[in-house]
Order: sequence, then structure tokens, then C-alpha cells
Amino acid sequence: MEKLNILMIYSAKGFGGMPRNLSLIASRLDSRRFRLYVGLMGEPEDKAADFRNLLDTSPDVLKSFTYLGDGKTFDFEVAKQISNLIDQHSIQVLSCHGYKADLFGFIVRYCHGKKVKLFTIAHGWVSKTAKLKLYQTLDKLIFRFFDKVVLVSEKQFRELGSLGLDKEKVEVINNAVDIERFSFKGPSRSLLTDLDIDPGDKKIGFAGRLSKEKGVDSALKIFKEVLREVPDALFVVVGDGPDHQILKQQAEQMGISSRVIFTGYRKDMKAIYSILDVYLSCSQHEGLPNSVLEAMASGVPCVLSDIPGHSDIVLDGENGFLIDPSKVENSTARLLSLLDDSSLAGGIKDEARRVLQKKFSISTRVQKLEKAYLSLFDDKTGARES
Repeated sequence: MEKLNILMIYSAKGFGGMPRNLSLIASRLDSRRFRLYVGLMGEPEDKAADFRNLLDTSPDVLKSFTYLGDGKTFDFEVAKQISNLIDQHSIQVLSCHGYKADLFGFIVRYCHGKKVKLFTIAHGWVSKTAKLKLYQTLDKLIFRFFDKVVLVSEKQFRELGSLGLDKEKVEVINNAVDIERFSFKGPSRSLLTDLDIDPGDKKIGFAGRLSKEKGVDSALKIFKEVLREVPDALFVVVGDGPDHQILKQQAEQMGISSRVIFTGYRKDMKAIYSILDVYLSCSQHEGLPNSVLEAMASGVPCVLSDIPGHSDIVLDGENGFLIDPSKVENSTARLLSLLDDSSLAGGIKDEARRVLQKKFSISTRVQKLEKAYLSLFDDKTGARES
């Protein structure tokens, strides 16, 4: 059997949810059936992002990593680079991730006349500006020209229902997590020392981009109320973004800055989750968030805004809690119940792990993605004449 040559192109900044997700896929594809080439559109400093380290950890399947440019404009030089990579490596599947990658994939396929299958994983759309909403609308419209569209949650499937896509082209394959990697094995003592945290403090955490749609401002309001009942509580906010300084100023104005730690971007997320007692997200929009899956796999009970994406993972009161962040008193009560009742928290953790193993296992996801790639070819093997 000839191996299937896949060129994965993605547009992202840093090593956030999308590249972390893709790195999980890249490191687990069956090297007997697939060769993987990767191209990044992002900031220049992201050329050395953690994804590239997989060249050392999984050399059998991941063959090269190419920096394509910042992707800020629709530069036809980027399209030419992609086209050249397709020719150079006899690429059979162009696997696109993110709306910019989708658009460049479309351009290469139809303007450069490449005989290559178009495959996309839609990681979710979080509209922030009119310009971005336009790009995201265009992204959804060009899906009809793709050979396969993979969605990461049932929420996305509902969103795309009105676009009239061929149902045979669309498949839901949930985001997933390496459950064993994040399994709780005790708090990281070195991280507690690094962040100057008392091990006895009750630690609430959030990880993600610090921008308006993530609702960290609402989380701060809830945390202020928690402090009234639990003075030794801490809120550990991990990540960076355009609202970083705004949120720090808000914490100062609320008089809680001494109990809020803004860590900035961290690579050691396993250690971060290991010290948390509760994970809190008041996000307004989500696809199917990796941070929530990672927190659950780490044995951290989750309190999440009741939105699609969160509700695709959590059933309220069983494997986590869903809240309306605008109802601060009720939201605070949910958090306090987990901090105060170890039996309740333990039951939530156990059920969360059961749900992860059933629906969000990375091994299951990769198997489904492999089948989706191979399904693009009539012989179901991806074989290509050499």
C-alpha cells in the first residue's frame, strides 16, 4: 500500500488551542499509511512554535514543517508556496485548518489547477469584528467546494445546517484530549513555588485568549463574590491577548488584584491544571474548547457558561456545572459548592473522566480522522500509483 501524502496548513498565533489540537493528531497518525507535511501561516516568532518539536518526536509520520508567511493578507506568494509543496511532495490531500488556510486551499485548488483533495477541519468561529465576521461567512460558503468538511462539535453541525452542504461530505468528529497525559498525579510543587502560591489556597483557574468573547471580566465578578466566603481563594488566569492589561486594571479597580494571578502564556499546562481546585470559564462563544477537555482530564471540576460548545461536553450537575455568568449569585454558589464539598467534587470528576473516555478520547478521534482522509479515495486505501 502506498502511503497517503497529506499537506496540513493552518493559520494561528502561538501554540494555542488549534496547534495543540493539530499536534495531537500529527503525533498519532499511523506512519504505515500516512506521510504528513505541515505549513504554518502566523507571526514570524511562531516559526519555532511547539508544533515544530514534533519533527523530533514523531519523525516517522511528520516529514517537514514550512513557514509560509504571516498570512495577514491574501498574498499569492503564499498560494505559490503551497502549490510548490504539493508538487514537491506529491501531495494527495490538502488538509486546511482555520479560515485563512481554507481560503488559500481553495485558491490553490481552483486557481492553480491542482489535482488534490480538499479537506478541512472547522475548529470553530468566534466573531469579534465586522471584518472577521465577513471572513468567517466566506469560509462557510466555500465549504461546498471542499471534498470533506470535519466539524469538531454538534454545535457546528447545527450552525452549518442552513448552508445546504452535501451531507456525505460533512462529518462530526469531536475535539479530543490525551486523557492519560493529563491524568492527575499530584500538584506541581515547582509551579506553586514559581507562582508564589500557598498550597493551602483554593485555586480557581482559567486558560485561554484574553479577549472580550472569553468573558474573563464576568469571571472576575464571580470570583470577587467567592472571596467574600473564601478569603484564601486565588484566581489563576493563564493566557495572553488584547484585553490582558484591561483585565489586570479591572482586578485592581475591584480590589481583588492581590488574589488574581495573570501568568501570561504558559507551556506547562499540565502543571497548571494539577494545582487547580475548579476550572471556570464564562466564555460567550466556543467551538469545543481544548482547555475544558484538558481540565476535566486533569481531574479539575468545571463550571462553565451555558453555551453551545460547553454544553456539548458538560451535562449540568453530572460531569460539571453550567451557569449564566450574568447571574453572579447563582454562579458563585456553584463554585462554592465544589470548593466546600469534596464528595460532590469527586463525583463530578469521576463522571467527567467517564464521559471523556467515551466521547473525547484522542485515539478514537485520530482513528475517525484517518478513516475520513482515506474515504476521499475510491479504493479506501489512499493508494497512489508511483
